Amino acid sequence: MQESFTPKPIINIVIKLKHFENGMK
Repeated sequence: MQESFTPKPIINIVIKLKHFENGMK
């Protein structure tokens, strides 16, 4: 998990949300 790899914090949130949805389904 490298923060410098992500250009913006928003992308990190989106990825976390996508992972959360995947886990819920």
